[in-house]
Amino acid sequence: MPKTGLQISGQGVSITGDILDAGAREFVAGLVRAFAERRLALLDARRDAQAALDAGSRPAFPAFPDVDWRAEPAPEALRDRRVEIVVPALPAPFGKALGAGANGVVADFEDGLSPTWPNLMAGQQALREYWRGPAARSGPQVTARVRGWHLEDRHLAMDGRRVPAALLDAGLYLFHNLGPARDAGRPLHLCIPKLEGSGEAALWADVLHHSCDALDAPAEGVKCSLVIETVPAIFRVDELLAELRDFVTGVHAGRWDYLFSFIKALRSWPDAVLGDRAGLTATEPFVAAYLRRLVDSAHRRGVHAIGGNGTFVPMEVDAEADRTARARVRQEKVREVTLGFDGTWVAHPGLVGVAREAFEEHLPHPNQLYRVFKDSRVTAADLLEVTAAVVSLDGLRSNIRAAVRYLAAWLAGEGSVVIDNQLEHLGTAEIARSQLWQWLHRNISLAGGGPLTPALFDELLAEETAAAASRGELPPLDYKRASALLGELVKADGLADFLTDTAYEELP
Repeated sequence: MPKTGLQISGQGVSITGDILDAGAREFVAGLVRAFAERRLALLDARRDAQAALDAGSRPAFPAFPDVDWRAEPAPEALRDRRVEIVVPALPAPFGKALGAGANGVVADFEDGLSPTWPNLMAGQQALREYWRGPAARSGPQVTARVRGWHLEDRHLAMDGRRVPAALLDAGLYLFHNLGPARDAGRPLHLCIPKLEGSGEAALWADVLHHSCDALDAPAEGVKCSLVIETVPAIFRVDELLAELRDFVTGVHAGRWDYLFSFIKALRSWPDAVLGDRAGLTATEPFVAAYLRRLVDSAHRRGVHAIGGNGTFVPMEVDAEADRTARARVRQEKVREVTLGFDGTWVAHPGLVGVAREAFEEHLPHPNQLYRVFKDSRVTAADLLEVTAAVVSLDGLRSNIRAAVRYLAAWLAGEGSVVIDNQLEHLGTAEIARSQLWQWLHRNISLAGGGPLTPALFDELLAEETAAAASRGELPPLDYKRASALLGELVKADGLADFLTDTAYEELP
């Protein structure tokens, strides 16, 4: 079959010369030719696994041999990851994050970025400029979090089919920056999200090996970390790490997305209903088990365990509220480091100092890879234990408010949004809308009130939409679009796999 290149498929989209020059286009096209079909087969396997859960099967640990292997030690630039800041992959927040004093900066193409074409290209350009500048040698280690296997990019096509978003993001990042990173004496580090099985991890390993061969670069120059944020992934951490052992240096706790995955994976189980989002903290039994298993699995394989994202936004206008919120963030970070995490994520430069203080007080050296839970391993039952759901009217309103406001901003091209003094990303909307679907379809009763009905949901949705529009942050039409989309998703017979499956088509 003759080689074909990439074609523009989005209206009003132009090729960006520096980022999508002829060499970059051919490199990405090569990845698509080599791996796109395997990706589709793996997505079919995901659907089969979900159908089994819907039919009543229970997640279980696979019969994976506990062979005695450990990953190669991380390169010097990735040995101290006590504080990393994750920001949208856009020039302004990325530039600000570089000077925040963190050990690492994660440029996010996934949950923190609305994937409009200008946003995607601006992010790649910012990373390209960074790796060619002086900060690449002496600044914090930079990571690119790419999009997951489930997403396609509607701006580019090849042979009439959309290009997998993961191959576009990773391909451009590797093509432009693998050589400059090597010249700077740093690894090129990717953060890989939303894996669900060993085949998906093996596909990533092959993509990375293929890229190194095609670019004539040694494999040790590329490293990756995995965000363990799905129910299938937490049951298969060993398998995922084994498939990527040539590259992997760490795993991250993606708590909000994990809560979303928990609802989605166990959507047919009447005993897996979760209560108010605000109450789903690290003390919830299944969440605590998830965190402990992540640390134990990572450390047995010699890779870092990085804690969840602190999303509080400093409040200069309210000193008392600011102190209270900072204390809450510090408490969360102390909990992580005492549990065994080697580092943590924050989403705002103002939180770097809070997180660093918490970690350095309890972890005065770069990591604690020596800590494992030999006598108290997490069981499958631990990972499925939930407390009785309590759903309040305030919790219901909070989810509707967060989903409408975030969706409106995302549709307008903003992927990271301040809502009620929290810097929220797509995971916020996913957990909010999936909980709303679960509560409505499980006929839950509100604490101190009556049942949640479609009529009550519609009433509250209209009120929260009007209140959001009255703030004047976005045009009223954006909130109207967001409200209609949320209503459609929540009242649908089935729970949509991903919000972006529908919302992405409405992006400019």
